[in-house]
Amino acid sequence: MKRIAAVLAATALALVTAAPAHAAEGTLDIGQRSFENPGGCYNFRPFEPKTVTNLTNETATVYYERDCSGEVVGQVRPQATEEFGNSFSTFSVYVP
Repeated sequence: MKRIAAVLAATALALVTAAPAHAAEGTLDIGQRSFENPGGCYNFRPFEPKTVTNLTNETATVYYERDCSGEVVGQVRPQATEEFGNSFSTFSVYVP
């Protein structure tokens, strides 16, 4: 019985640790900065142009607040560029 439990535990551990990390492939430009193979949340800097150029294979979601919170104000599809608000606004971008 202990042997079966050990095998099951080892199998479960292998399945958990074998899951690959996922990030978009390509480049995401936020304002004046570029991120290669982005994944997660990116905050705009103060006074930075609120332009998103999405040259990845994933859709980027733009939020009104920092840290990918608040209202969703738009999405930028792969191979597209969008401008959001003015340089005084706070926005953030999430890429799965």
